[in-house]
Amino acid sequence: MSVLAWCGGDLIVNRNLVRLEGLAVFLLILFFYQENQFSWFTFTLLLLFPDISMMGYIRGTSVGALVYNFFHTYSVPIFLMILALTLQFDPLLMIAF
Repeated sequence: MSVLAWCGGDLIVNRNLVRLEGLAVFLLILFFYQENQFSWFTFTLLLLFPDISMMGYIRGTSVGALVYNFFHTYSVPIFLMILALTLQFDPLLMIAF
């Protein structure tokens, strides 16, 4: 029995939940950029940054997967947010969002 057949409809629910989470994070980031009057040019560049991480695959699949997964996690931005709030350093906060 395959895993997908065993999961049944739960797979679709989880996929939709992940998409909803991504939308909520995106809307929250838009709100914070607007409220803090951060640079929209920087926002656009940073929005593409996780896709640029695909270039890690030039060095091989294991390096590519490591770099790709590093840039597609919330733990790095959360760490940067905590650091920026602690140091009261707005440019780092802009990057974290």
